[in-house]
Amino acid sequence: MTQKSADPNDLRNNPIPLPPDRSAMDLPMLVGGHPAIDFVNGGERLLNAHSFIDFCLKEGLIDQGEAIHYRPHTKGMIEPPPGLANHQKALRELLHAWVDGRRPQAVEQTKLYHFFHEAMTRSEFVNTATGYAWRPIEEPFTGHHLPVYRLAHAALELLKDLTHGRLRRCAGEDCGWLFLDQSKAGRRRWCSMSDCGNAAKQRKFRARAAHTEGKSE
Repeated sequence: MTQKSADPNDLRNNPIPLPPDRSAMDLPMLVGGHPAIDFVNGGERLLNAHSFIDFCLKEGLIDQGEAIHYRPHTKGMIEPPPGLANHQKALRELLHAWVDGRRPQAVEQTKLYHFFHEAMTRSEFVNTATGYAWRPIEEPFTGHHLPVYRLAHAALELLKDLTHGRLRRCAGEDCGWLFLDQSKAGRRRWCSMSDCGNAAKQRKFRARAAHTEGKSE
């Protein structure tokens, strides 16, 4: 009897999957439909100071002027902002637990609670063009508090508005990235059609061709 291989979608104790063809990218593809999901998908490549600032700029969490102030402090730095790896791991656990329909690990849920609590205690309640909202207090350009706290606020908004079936895991082989299914039919399967979607089509084509060739022999 052939032993069943480990389920690539069981990510509770496995590293975040990063297909080899994505490893050379400066930043991961932003296909999740939300900064917090892209942050989880990005894995270790976002856990250095310079990449994290570039990611926050690309996601709109900071503007160009703020990025210009932060970048000199991150040049050549490989260490992540304090606590960032723990924040990513905890958020990853919560999102994957939602997709799996299970309770998240208590220790990770507690870590995420403390992350959100810290962000909220350093925020203010402000009147915006679309109503009242919590915003991180604009601190001096030191450390990485502002972009990290903006990420926390984005994650809070995501978790507050999640609906069952909208957050999905890519069906690609050895992928496991998450995304918000915002398609009209609600049947999106791939993180990216040009990546995992095409790879699946190619595997299906090769399997069909091999089957046809075998029948003709």
